[in-house]
Amino acid sequence: MWKDYFDLNMSPILPYLKNSNLRECYIETIEPFQIVHDAQLIQSIDLRTIRIDDLQTMRSVCEFDMDNPCIISGFCFWFDCYFSSNNNSSILRSIRLTTSPYSPKTHWKQTLIFLPEDIYP
Repeated sequence: MWKDYFDLNMSPILPYLKNSNLRECYIETIEPFQIVHDAQLIQSIDLRTIRIDDLQTMRSVCEFDMDNPCIISGFCFWFDCYFSSNNNSSILRSIRLTTSPYSPKTHWKQTLIFLPEDIYP
């Protein structure tokens, strides 16, 4: 289940998940102070040009270098959508919809994946 979750290769954290009883992600709101690393872009998708075949082959790599002592309990995911106009309309020139915990809360909240045990890097 965890090896390829939503096309995210979770193999590097499998040793931490081997005895996990987690069966789903959690949709919750978290506070910025709960995040111990800068955000990393997992994938950028242009919804005007993306094809189904492209979705099947998307891959991404993230590395987390921890500078300060912390406890890692899981991973937090959110999305940003950028809306722009192909014409000169000033209404849609630059609109950003974000579910980031650093922005005002939305009904989408954030997606959390908890580890069965905390990691102390």
